[in-house]
Order: sequence, then C-alpha cells, then structure tokens
Amino acid sequence: MSRHTPDRHGGSPWRKLLSFWVVFPVLALACLAVFTFVLPIRLVATGSMTPTIPAGTLVMNMPVDHVQKGEIITFREEPTGDIVTHRVYAVDANGDIETKGDANPTPDVHSVPLRMHDVVGIVVGGRGIPLVTAVSGIVAVLLALVVLYAIQQYRSLRRAEHSEQRDHEPALVGADHRRDG
Repeated sequence: MSRHTPDRHGGSPWRKLLSFWVVFPVLALACLAVFTFVLPIRLVATGSMTPTIPAGTLVMNMPVDHVQKGEIITFREEPTGDIVTHRVYAVDANGDIETKGDANPTPDVHSVPLRMHDVVGIVVGGRGIPLVTAVSGIVAVLLALVVLYAIQQYRSLRRAEHSEQRDHEPALVGADHRRDG
C-alpha cells in the first residue's frame, strides 16, 4: 500500500486525520453559534446574586415568553442598556416585572418599568444554579473526546505505515536459517 492508496476502511489515515481537523472546527463554530444566538452565555459581573451566583460566573439564558416570581432572569436595563441578572421578585397585573438581587436588601428600582421585551431569558440549569462548572465540564469532556480521537487516528496512521513497511520488505522464501558449524 502506498501512502496515497486507501486503507481497508475507505481512506488514507492522513486524509482521515485531516478531515477530523476540518470537521471539528466546523462543529465547534456551530456550538459557538448556538451558545451565542440560541442560548446566550452571560458573565455575572457583580456580587448582587451571591451566594446563588457569585461574581464572575457564566450563566446560560434561555429565551422565554413569560416569567414567574422566583425565576432568575437576565434583562436589559433601560435606558442604559446594561445587562443584569437578578431574581423575579414580583410580576404585577400590567406585566411589569420587579426584580431583586439575592444579596440586595431591597428590590431593584427601575427608571423605566421592566417588561418582557427587556428580558433576554431565564437562567437555565436548575433555577439559576451557576453554570461555570457545567460549561467547563462540557468543554473538558469535548476536549477529552478530541484528544482521544486524535490519538486513535494517530495510532491508526502509525499501524498503516508499519503495515506498509512490512508489505515492502523482501520475503526470505526457502532460506535455510540453520547454523552450520
């Protein structure tokens, strides 16, 4: 078998390895698009949700049509446009949403009433459990899978090259290996 001839599994090992390094980035970009546009990940910058969500925690938000008291939401504060993650404290009959950070002693004062069009989404992952460990766990599992796949492809490549070398070695047919002496 030459380096460019397909192996018994339908392609040269180098081609398989190369295809992995082409397919993996495409899948990674697809995942990034999902986390950016479908389930946006936000950084909680302050300690206003401590101890539930410490400052520096990444949270994933899922878009929703309505919110209920007790849910943790991420919303856009008007008129500043600041992104805030707080718990829903109350929703009145007009649909105005009142929020409060878990560490804050009083509910938030909004200069403009907070409405559903201001809500980015609810924090998913068990009613606002910080997802930094879940996200880093997913990343760690994906990296482990990538490394294992790359090792498997490398070993397959080495086996194919070793097999190719054996196929090209001259066979000693009928040679007598006894020592005369």
